[in-house]
Amino acid sequence: MLNPQEIEARKAAEAQEQQRQEEFSKARQLLIDLIALPDLEKVFDDEGRDHARCVYQQVPTLTLLILQRLSGGLSLSGVVQEM
Repeated sequence: MLNPQEIEARKAAEAQEQQRQEEFSKARQLLIDLIALPDLEKVFDDEGRDHARCVYQQVPTLTLLILQRLSGGLSLSGVVQEM
């Protein structure tokens, strides 16, 4: 049987985990909202570079980098699989 201190510690850990999950969900939704902006591509591509030689443009690259950080440091392939 658990003593009252262990019960309180478990409740606190569960509350903290729930708060982390809510913050992650909010951050992910904010990222989705930002990516959905119609002029976002223009903001990043105003420099007029030739993108024919680029593997990834700036917006997808930034999106993947942000998702890596939000997902606890997943690898690039891990983030791509989650998408």
